[in-house]
Amino acid sequence: MWYSATVFENFRNGFTDVVNILRDKEDSSDEEEALFKKESKDESDDVTKVSNLSTFWNIFNANQGVVILTMPFVVLCGGYLSLFATALVAATSNYTSKKLIKCLYEKDPDTGVLVRMRESYEEIGEAFAGDFGKWMVYVAMIVEQLSYCTLLLILCGSILHNSFPDSGFDKTHWSMLAFVLVIPNAFMMNLSQVAWVSLITVLVGQIVYIVVAAYSFYHASRWTVTETPPFEMGKFFIGMGIVVVSYSSQPYMPSIHGSMRHPRKYSTIMNATYFSITLVKIAFGLIGYLTFKGETQQVITNNLPHGIFKTTVNMGVLILALASFTFPAYTVFVIIDKITLRRSRDWLLRQIKRMKEMRHNDEDDIDDDDDEDDDDIAESKNLMEREAEEATEKPSHLKRAFVRLSLITMALAVAIAIPHFGLYMALVGSFTGMCLSFIFPCLFHMKLQQNEMKKYEFFLDTAIITFGSVSAGVGMYYSSLALVDAYSGVN
Repeated sequence: MWYSATVFENFRNGFTDVVNILRDKEDSSDEEEALFKKESKDESDDVTKVSNLSTFWNIFNANQGVVILTMPFVVLCGGYLSLFATALVAATSNYTSKKLIKCLYEKDPDTGVLVRMRESYEEIGEAFAGDFGKWMVYVAMIVEQLSYCTLLLILCGSILHNSFPDSGFDKTHWSMLAFVLVIPNAFMMNLSQVAWVSLITVLVGQIVYIVVAAYSFYHASRWTVTETPPFEMGKFFIGMGIVVVSYSSQPYMPSIHGSMRHPRKYSTIMNATYFSITLVKIAFGLIGYLTFKGETQQVITNNLPHGIFKTTVNMGVLILALASFTFPAYTVFVIIDKITLRRSRDWLLRQIKRMKEMRHNDEDDIDDDDDEDDDDIAESKNLMEREAEEATEKPSHLKRAFVRLSLITMALAVAIAIPHFGLYMALVGSFTGMCLSFIFPCLFHMKLQQNEMKKYEFFLDTAIITFGSVSAGVGMYYSSLALVDAYSGVN
């Protein structure tokens, strides 16, 4: 029976193991961990690595954000079935994250030890299909992160409009004001600056979530679980698009895994983290919906009664949105810098190849005593070297800031054109979210790990690719229809 002593004993032992792992307690009998340590080049590297508990919080934070505030709207869209679907999306995202990490490694044919050969999502894409695979990942990541920046500007506009409804400003005007406040992000040039903003995001986020949850519990008398939310297929897929966005953390996983002191514990920590964040999302979505039912708005704080309480909470959400803007924006900036430097490096390699070919031809055709020709060759070589050096120089801070400012201006333009937070989020989740979270990891795993795959993994990967592709198409269709209807209503 499910309540037998054996079941509870196994549960207790499993829970104890997870706690010990988070406390960085090592099991000396763990042969895999020992094998991994033999593979390590320098034991002193552990000093710069993060603990298992820090890894837990890194993954937890990568899967929360302002999207949690839309979870009650997800329940409104899909009914109680959306809660089960949220758990299913979480389990699938957990699985694909692990398979993506496997693609970072290759087994050494001589020693049988797994060696990390790649460092990022785009490098996995490059191993999958060369430049096409790399650019496939680049484009999806840029579109997704810029779209997330757009969502945050829309959220700021919605929050400020609902906080000050008599100001005479509409959502687009408030989004423009928020754009002015995020301009300093264009001048952030290192990760240490981003880290401080991320700390603010975590602290403010927890305060907002707790306050809203406390308000919902205070009005628990309104809850009627037996009142089932209406189910509509189109709205259900809109809600699922939002949920997929909330679990689109795969692009960050290679760096999180690379920062771990005990990478072999990644799988267990992933299970614990995804279970925890999913429990939070389901609980928040359920109590938020039960409190406001059919009146639930796309951002739950807009349901709070007008007054100083709502304004204060919404100011917290505003700070959360502005602080959350930094990380996706910086991610896009880093990708653009990578592309620019990669193109310069490729150009330099072509120039070096040309110089070698020219030198080889000249050695065959030119007499060694011809000093004039030698001088011409040397001058041409020096000129090409100067051009190569200029091409590989890092762009100035001003030039980089201009490019970055242009990118976030694009995000503002979309926010003004489509001022619907939840619906646009659903569209993004149905497109890039499905690709980066479900489809790409399974495709890459099926090719790069085909010799190590088990039969059930092949069928599971195939099922996820099929599910992701169909859901992406259906979700984009219904999200687009809903956006058209909403846009027509606004105008």
